[in-house]
Amino acid sequence: MAEPTSYPDLNVLLEELVSGVQAILGDTFCGAYLQGSFAVGDADVHSDVDFIVVTNGEVGDEDLPALRELHRRLHALDVPWAKH
Repeated sequence: MAEPTSYPDLNVLLEELVSGVQAILGDTFCGAYLQGSFAVGDADVHSDVDFIVVTNGEVGDEDLPALRELHRRLHALDVPWAKH
């Protein structure tokens, strides 16, 4: 499979995001998609990273603490993209 972007450190972050959300949501997870400048091929090192996570149904209240923790862990990574 081709890498989603030309930035290796961003690709690692996106993999962490997707695998984390998949683990938390299980069968409710449908997909994760880049949006904005990355989706249209117009991104550069100064671009923010827009994405959408699609689910097969409502995200349950029981999943929110784990999703918040995932967000906290990703934001704490020593990768500039995690702060965009």
